[in-house]
Amino acid sequence: MAKRKVEPEVTQDRRLRIVEVAAESFAQSSIGTTTVREIGEAAGILSGSLYHYFPSKDAIVEEIMVSFLDELARKYDEVLSKKGGAIEHFRGLVHASLECTSTHLHAAEIYQNDVNYIRDSPRLAAIQGMANNVRTAWMSVLDAGVASGTFRSDVPTWLVYHLLRDSIWLTVRWFKPSERYDYNSIAEDCCKVFLRGFVAPGVDLAFLDDNA
Repeated sequence: MAKRKVEPEVTQDRRLRIVEVAAESFAQSSIGTTTVREIGEAAGILSGSLYHYFPSKDAIVEEIMVSFLDELARKYDEVLSKKGGAIEHFRGLVHASLECTSTHLHAAEIYQNDVNYIRDSPRLAAIQGMANNVRTAWMSVLDAGVASGTFRSDVPTWLVYHLLRDSIWLTVRWFKPSERYDYNSIAEDCCKVFLRGFVAPGVDLAFLDDNA
């Protein structure tokens, strides 16, 4: 009997389903404690069949994280390619970050929870490199702002970066957008909180109130 051919769109749908359920499992538990069998059961396929779509659990992690970080990098590039100073670029990165996490609900949480696992896995080395590029984008804006006198110099920029990243990426744990308060709203309020604490004395931030 001839083996039935699996249509490409069916394969793609199953891959997407596997990624979807795996991302949720990794975020709720961890990469290390989530088994291939559990992912297969949640996706509605046998664990042995899962290897037809992904060669390993780390390959699923790679699919999730590369998709997130690649989109984030593109959005950051768009922000930084536009004219503007440190404040404009700062606001742009905040908005881009929240927009991207809103469409990759579990990826940011997976990275925050399992950064050590990711760093220790040879298969996931590219993810750490992409995460470093995210850091570089932020640090370039923060350091440029300090150099221009826009941002205060008595607070380490690396500290501001980590506070920003953790605050923004982990909004996925608790933030539920609504018609009255959406991602644009929380992005603007994040900018107000951080900019009012990080700008140098004398820098005019009155325009932030215009966006209220």
